[in-house]
Amino acid sequence: MNISRLMVKITHRALLLCEKHAELFRTSFIAASIVMFAINLSTYFGADPKIDPSKLDKVLATLLLVLPILQIAVLLCLRSSLLRGVLAAIMLFSLISYHPAWWLYSTGHYRSNYWAIFTLAAAVLVVLSLWVTWLMMRAPLEAAEGDQAEESLEAFRKEISQHSFQIVCFFLSLFLSVTFAMGFAFALHDKYERTKEGWALCVTPPPGVTATADGHQAAKNGAMSGAMPPPLLMRFEPGKAEVQAKEVSEANQDDKGDIMMAKNNDSIDKINQRINAESTEEGRLRIILAGHTDSSDLASSKRYKSNYELSDARARCVYLYLTKRFGLKNVAEWTVIPLADENSFWGANLKKPEDRRSVEVWIEANGTSSIKLGKPEVSCSRNASLNDYMYFTLYTITTTGHGDIRPVCSETKFMTSICSLFEVFFLIIFFNVLIASRQQQPVDQELAAEIGRFRNLLARLNLLFDDKKGGEN
Repeated sequence: MNISRLMVKITHRALLLCEKHAELFRTSFIAASIVMFAINLSTYFGADPKIDPSKLDKVLATLLLVLPILQIAVLLCLRSSLLRGVLAAIMLFSLISYHPAWWLYSTGHYRSNYWAIFTLAAAVLVVLSLWVTWLMMRAPLEAAEGDQAEESLEAFRKEISQHSFQIVCFFLSLFLSVTFAMGFAFALHDKYERTKEGWALCVTPPPGVTATADGHQAAKNGAMSGAMPPPLLMRFEPGKAEVQAKEVSEANQDDKGDIMMAKNNDSIDKINQRINAESTEEGRLRIILAGHTDSSDLASSKRYKSNYELSDARARCVYLYLTKRFGLKNVAEWTVIPLADENSFWGANLKKPEDRRSVEVWIEANGTSSIKLGKPEVSCSRNASLNDYMYFTLYTITTTGHGDIRPVCSETKFMTSICSLFEVFFLIIFFNVLIASRQQQPVDQELAAEIGRFRNLLARLNLLFDDKKGGEN
């Protein structure tokens, strides 16, 4: 027995089973839909606020997740018990593919292997869709007249071609179920990684907000975004780049120069404390020195030709001072940015003239990417919501790709690739097959009309032949 004949026999038995229990499958699907949605909605909206703190995100995510409810309308419109039984059985599995994941997400049950389970469930849905597509595309095999297997498959194909709108709705709901199963696979794995102080998806906050330590959004404070503490200032006398510091107890509080040196000494102590706080056994530090000047004209200066040179000299003097005093062998990267008197986001909060004659000292763990050479960026520490995961999955499976959320681990990169493969089937193959099945109906009708005309012609010829034979007799 060849593979094609085996597939036909297996499909024939599956079709008979679905047709026999069509009402059971339909009733079970409708009942399961109502119960599962009721349980998950109550669980999700009553979940710990830390899972999804925004009520708006919860409402929007729920509006997406209830879209497959249109499957009930599809089943109620079908009159064919064969088609109703097959679609109800597949729809019932589509519910099981993502509703348990929704409950696990809402209750905070995250495990390392959940992503594989629900990715597999989505793959099974795609295989079932391929099976229906195969039934739509296949040509009947040569078989003896009265072959029940072939007759049942041909009957199912004709039922599909006669209910094209319902089939479009069915595949749309199946597409959404696959998307939601993959979305929960992303969500459960990312939440699991975040319990280990990591993440599987990097979610960038929108412009104007930044990520706080607990992962929630906060309004941007000042010009610098990111999770780093504000910079520390090293101040300078007008036209000079030498670092000067003095203990507060030794400073004359009536002398502006002594007050500046006392502030520098305090900044140096804080720089040392921050370096020790940021240092870890595994990582090294990155320090950015942004040099500034006031708008004074340096035409009379013999040492510096411009404010740009002065700001560069100030930043490099701070570098030499810190490395000489503290060693700082754990610093992996030094970045010097001379800005002169520019009003960029660097130094945007420096309003006083004495503060403009300074160097900003930014300290962070190397590789956290809070800032990058004059361009504010944010780390990937923002807590993602279910709305974020569904949004990412939908634009991934439709190959839109905005880039504000991106996979950062092997598992999520694999799932992203799988989503792209699913898109090839749902958005290209199926609609071509549907068009072909609809075009089959006019062809069949035209052929039947031609056969009828041919039979009428044969009947007339027989009458003429009989009349001519009777006249001869």
